[in-house]
Amino acid sequence: MKTTKHVGKSPRRGGGDRLRPSRTVAALPAGFTLIELMIVVAVLAILAAIALPNYEQYVRRARRADAQTILVQGAQFLERRFTTSGSYLPAVATDPVVPASLAQSPSTGTAAYTITPNATASNFTLTAAPTVSGDECGSLILAQTGEKTVGSDATVAATYCWRR
Repeated sequence: MKTTKHVGKSPRRGGGDRLRPSRTVAALPAGFTLIELMIVVAVLAILAAIALPNYEQYVRRARRADAQTILVQGAQFLERRFTTSGSYLPAVATDPVVPASLAQSPSTGTAAYTITPNATASNFTLTAAPTVSGDECGSLILAQTGEKTVGSDATVAATYCWRR
């Protein structure tokens, strides 16, 4: 039996050049279609709708935590004063009850909370009132006994607001 060699021709029916396909390939479209672009925009909008409220909640919690830190620092300052002088009130009536660095939260820049001390010779409360609306906790209150409460403007429990 003799074998034949096919040079330049395909052994399939119809022959043809091996270097050139027998069928033409359609040119691929360049760029994106409007449908593809709208799908991407819709996916981005859904991600933004989920991420933005979570980010805002995180910012509110961070501001609240900073206000709690300032309240505790103010309480420590007043306790040191009470230890040395026997009173929460300053020795000179014109002096502030707490230093200016503890009058707002954050201590520099735009205030998210304003700190208001209410002190007598034997007790005190420090109140951090939010300057921006939208915080469900409202005012945070710290007393000389260590009691942590929230103001009447809160819509949630004090344990939720003071846990972070």
